[in-house]
Amino acid sequence: MIPYSFGRPSRWGRMRLTLCVIARDESHFLPGCLASVRGVVDEVVVVDTGSADDTVALAAAAGAIVVHHVWDDDFAAARNAALPHATGDYLLVLDADERLAPGAGPGLRRALSTGAVLLGMLPLHDASTLDATSEEVLSGAKRRGERVFLPRVLRRTRDLAWEGRIHESISTWLVRNGGRTTHLEAAIVHYGAVPELRAARGKADRNRLLLERLCAEDPAAPVPYGYLASERARIGDLEGARTAVEQGWAALRVAMKIPGPKPAVVALATIRAQLALAADNPALALATVEEARTMTAEHPNFAFLAGQAAASAGDPLKAIDELASALEQDGGRWNDPVLDGATGWRGRALLAQLLESVGRDDQALGEWQRVVADHPEHPDGWTCLAELHLRAGRPAAAFQVLDGHLTSADAWFVGARAALALEQVDAARTFATKARQSPWLHVARRAGLPRLLAELNARAGQFRAGPGPFGTLGALVSGTVVEAASPVDDDSLAVVVDSLLERGDDAGLDALFSRRAASLVPDLRPRLVAMLEARGLSWEDDGEPDFVFVGGAGRSGTTLFRAMLSAHPDLWCPPERKLVPVLAEFHARQAAILSDDLREAGIDERALDGAAKAWLTSFLRARAPAGKRVAEKTPHNLLHAGWLGRLFPRARFVHVLRDGHAVAESLVRQRWLDPGTGQPVPYCRDLASAAAYWATVVNTIRAQSATLGDRYLEVRYEALVESPKETMSRVLAFLGEAWSDEVLHHETTPLELSARESSTAAVAQALTTTRVDAWRARLSPQEVSAISRAAGPVLEATGYGGVS
Repeated sequence: MIPYSFGRPSRWGRMRLTLCVIARDESHFLPGCLASVRGVVDEVVVVDTGSADDTVALAAAAGAIVVHHVWDDDFAAARNAALPHATGDYLLVLDADERLAPGAGPGLRRALSTGAVLLGMLPLHDASTLDATSEEVLSGAKRRGERVFLPRVLRRTRDLAWEGRIHESISTWLVRNGGRTTHLEAAIVHYGAVPELRAARGKADRNRLLLERLCAEDPAAPVPYGYLASERARIGDLEGARTAVEQGWAALRVAMKIPGPKPAVVALATIRAQLALAADNPALALATVEEARTMTAEHPNFAFLAGQAAASAGDPLKAIDELASALEQDGGRWNDPVLDGATGWRGRALLAQLLESVGRDDQALGEWQRVVADHPEHPDGWTCLAELHLRAGRPAAAFQVLDGHLTSADAWFVGARAALALEQVDAARTFATKARQSPWLHVARRAGLPRLLAELNARAGQFRAGPGPFGTLGALVSGTVVEAASPVDDDSLAVVVDSLLERGDDAGLDALFSRRAASLVPDLRPRLVAMLEARGLSWEDDGEPDFVFVGGAGRSGTTLFRAMLSAHPDLWCPPERKLVPVLAEFHARQAAILSDDLREAGIDERALDGAAKAWLTSFLRARAPAGKRVAEKTPHNLLHAGWLGRLFPRARFVHVLRDGHAVAESLVRQRWLDPGTGQPVPYCRDLASAAAYWATVVNTIRAQSATLGDRYLEVRYEALVESPKETMSRVLAFLGEAWSDEVLHHETTPLELSARESSTAAVAQALTTTRVDAWRARLSPQEVSAISRAAGPVLEATGYGGVS
């Protein structure tokens, strides 16, 4: 390092310039600091406050005057320790982690050459990373916040002195000498604000402790409270920050009434408004800004914070005006720090969002274009820009904007919508999948993804319940529950209708004409009719029966279920009539026995099925109230579900399934006799027989249901009594029936009872969960084991295994 030489007249003229630095353990930064002023200053004074590294040696090797000062928690005292050793007409004050910007020296010296400057305010730029070059910081590419002018060039006078333990000030000296300041364009690059460096050096704790001490020593001084509040907020102590800021604000109000120089206002007002916003109190933030404006000159922070507060308070027009005012102040010379982005990309981004909210999309588009130009790494700027193009009907432009910027779920989501608008359904599906796998920035967009997926599913013929019109239509077509029905527009309806027609899904179209559809979307039927007519089609009821067949093993809760169904105003499910399974068995047996004779007579399966269908239709509709849909409950109905499903292609099948332990325990308590032999029914003799019966019935019904597709539904007895509304909502959605609260209160509706149904007395009462687990108290461990041995695989397959 080339040493400085002292004692000669300045080569810049009669005015000499001394660099003053205080340092401790700054061997990493000090050489760069000193190198940045070589050829600019005439001498260097380094005040060392107790370095343990080679800071002192490096300073001495550079030709600096080294002053040893014992650190006593007082920055002002350390600054003042340099004054007796400085011989320059002017002092340049830098910290070791600062640099004078390249090329700043000549202009600085010319400004000082006349001796007219008393206090020079230099622009300081905080680096955002430790490896940032001066050029990157000065350009803003790697800068934290906006530049701020600080008092860094001082005319050396006999009475010059700093005051204050921390955030030391020369305010008293300045006022005493006339208060004249001059803004000089000699930039300083500061690396000490990089967060990881602050954390490594413990600056936050050090500063906080010094500020607490300073506030205790001089409680009437308002400015230190603002700094203290900021340090407390930085470590997450918001309550402590609010206490400090209110103490400072009270002191500020008093100080403003005292004649003489006034304290600085901006920093304290800024942190007070920020804390109010953090506490969701925009009114206090606005009040703070307005009061501060009466105390001092306008500052960009005021307009930026007022804009944020007005936006939070639901006043977008005021917010727009305030933010526009902040942006107009970009490039000004400010002596108090400007909040990061307040006059640039951050304020512009908020302004763009507000312009969108009031429908001024063209202006918002321009603002977002400025945001991404000034701050291309903005996490959401490109996505918002694409979204505006999409909303304006320019999906291709949206795609172009997103190219290279698909870095969030939000961007993938908007890209999926753009692809869909361009009829690129496969691309839209791919983008939507990416959105599900990426982090989100905004809840509103995340909430829109299920709506988009519902539309993509509908276009692919995969109908599911969900939000939005496609989710409502998907729920109707699939017979599933939708949490809240959405209005259905004609465009969405057309997509679904065309998808169903393309796939020949008549059942799906039928579901759109159901009573449930009419209840969820009241005007759906006439619009459907018109839409089909526009395509040269029509919908007519062909009279095909839509029976509901209910079954399951005996003692599984089928009687309770049929009582709940019958409580519905559009359904009729009388006591079990037992004839359906008898006819099914007779039909199968006689068709097999008489197959040769029937074939000889020209009677094929279709003719037999037709006869059976006609007979069953007449039988099931006997006594049915006009206008009501018929449901037939006999436990063994579903043992023949395959055949019944063939006869009645629009019929629905509900299997009531109950824990095999409970069924077996209940069966052995029944005294059912075989009417042919007078002996107990085989599956009621003992637990093993009962469990084996249950397993056989469950397996058979499940096997039969394989041919039914989505016309088969399993309803667990336990869910029926423990979560009746959720369960019956699922049942009625499956049946295509409108919801009715009456199904939850079957005991209060006229209910047809029969002494021949073993559960008649129980179902005449309100729903109860008392019988769900009663078997646990009645069965011994040995009896439970017997059931498991007889039906173990089916218990496991149905989720009823693993009894402890």
